[in-house]
Parts: sequence; structure tokens; C-alpha cells
Amino acid sequence: MFSAYFEKLEDKLLKKYSSASKNVKSVKTAAKKVPAATKAVVKTAKSAKVDLTELKNVIDGIIPKEFTLTDKKIADTSGYVADTSDFIICDPKFRAFDDIFRDSVPVEMVKAAFRICPEINRKNLVDTLVDVAHIKKSNHYTDAGEPKPAIPVFAIALDSSYSLKEAKDSIVEIYQQDNVDSLFEFDIMLILGRGIIIKNWRERRSFIALETKMDSLKWFYILMNEYIDLNQSADLRSYVTETKKYDEY
Repeated sequence: MFSAYFEKLEDKLLKKYSSASKNVKSVKTAAKKVPAATKAVVKTAKSAKVDLTELKNVIDGIIPKEFTLTDKKIADTSGYVADTSDFIICDPKFRAFDDIFRDSVPVEMVKAAFRICPEINRKNLVDTLVDVAHIKKSNHYTDAGEPKPAIPVFAIALDSSYSLKEAKDSIVEIYQQDNVDSLFEFDIMLILGRGIIIKNWRERRSFIALETKMDSLKWFYILMNEYIDLNQSADLRSYVTETKKYDEY
């Protein structure tokens, strides 16, 4: 029942966002074919976005109920504001939370952040990794004593023109090419229907890609909650009763 629930949910998201991705691509293709003077279609293409409401509702349903999912920005005491996340998980603390913190949430209250990538290709992958790094810098340059652990950042790709192995290899290549500090790398990437890519904390600049296919959302849920529910109120792995071997890259 546990696994079946997530498989059904992932299938629903795939049907929703695979069609949405095709619609965005068709609008952009149409824009390239019209004369330069015809600006209406071009404008539509540039503003074409995927509606993330359904994905947001899914995430909201699989995080601990004491936390809140919001699209506010993240602020730290140095004045740095990270505005490149799509959603953040925060611990509201106060009943008047939304009134007190209208635009941005103190980093101390943020449990994790999400960056959504409509489709993995070279450009989108670079943009996603840059945005993740900006989020990870929250609270990094403050003068509040010892450096604090970076916010966990989870990337979710709705589609991909790369295979799972190609995506992982490209991620490592981009990080190496731009010499990004390993502290600013993402923690988990979910590629719907394909697999998950996990930061390997035992080695610098190392990631593990598992081709989990329709089990991807399930394992993302389990791993995500291990990051944000530090008290480990339940051992979610123990509810996966079937044994499967996934291809690893």
C-alpha cells in the first residue's frame, strides 16, 4: 500500500507535467517560426511557465504536518536574501507567522528549500545549479559565531532530455568547471519517472544516481524526510516491503 500510493501519485504528476512541458515547447517553437515583427507569440513564449500548483500540493501532503510549505524568500541576519527557490519548508513557530514575515522567512526557521526544473537540458541544469548555490549561501556569511549547516536543497525535474547517467555526469562536470564549493551543491535531485541523484557526503564532488523509475517519488519522500525530520519519528524505510535492485551510476 505504501509503495502503491507513491507510484500512483508519481504517475499522476508525470501525466500532468509531461503534457505541460510539451505545451511550453510548442509555444516556443511557434515563436521561432513567426516573423520578427509578430511580437504577440514571442511574448507568449517568453512568459510560458509550468503551473506548479499540483506539485506544490503533493509536496505539502508529504512533509510533517507541523511544517509549512510556502513560496516566500529566505533571509539571514547579514541582510542576504535568497530568492531563487520555488518553495521552502519552514517551521512557522508563531500563529501570526504570515503577518510577521510577509515576504521572507528567517533562515533559522527554514527546514529545506526546493528548486523546480521544468526539463533537464544543459541550460536549465546550469541555471538550476546556480540557483541552488544562491539558496545554500543563506546564513553562510553571517557573523553569528560558528558556521551553521547549510539548508538542505532539493531539486525536482519534471522532465529530462538526458538519461539519468548523462544528467549525473553533467552535474559533476558543471560543478567542476565552475569550481563551485561543495557546500553549495544540492542534496537530492528527483527526476520524475527516471530516478534520483543523491549527494555523496563521504566524498567531495561525488553523487550517486539510482534509476528508480516509478519508485522515484517514494524514495525522494523517504530521503527528504530523513533530512527534515531529524527526530526520526518513524523509520519510513521499514515500510518498503518489496526488495528491488536499481541500476546505479
